[in-house]
Amino acid sequence: MLSDSCTDTYITADISNWDASENVAPLKELTIPKLELAAALLLSKLMAHIKTTLGMKEFVCNRVTQIQELTSEAQWRYVPAASNPADCASRGLTTKLLKDHPLWWTGPPWITTPDSWPTQPTEMG
Repeated sequence: MLSDSCTDTYITADISNWDASENVAPLKELTIPKLELAAALLLSKLMAHIKTTLGMKEFVCNRVTQIQELTSEAQWRYVPAASNPADCASRGLTTKLLKDHPLWWTGPPWITTPDSWPTQPTEMG
């Protein structure tokens, strides 16, 4: 990661990820030390963003790998929220309401008949 400035611009660059950010210096003339400070701040923000992005990719990659390893024989299907018993609890239904909630106890009526499952979406949203 690199940063620099001159009298009319300051820039940061991440050469390992081919990422760069450039800002035009303010109209009010600043000293080179102030522009260098602005470039250092921009560099810090870029580094934080890259660290977060890379961490998220690693987080997602690790979970997907584990899911694939643990469920290699399983077939995954989309279940609409209105038909998903797990959605009842995750949306805050109290135990008092869950005890009499038919979806919670029996699932959707089509669950035991594979041919009647909802159409699977073709695109991720």
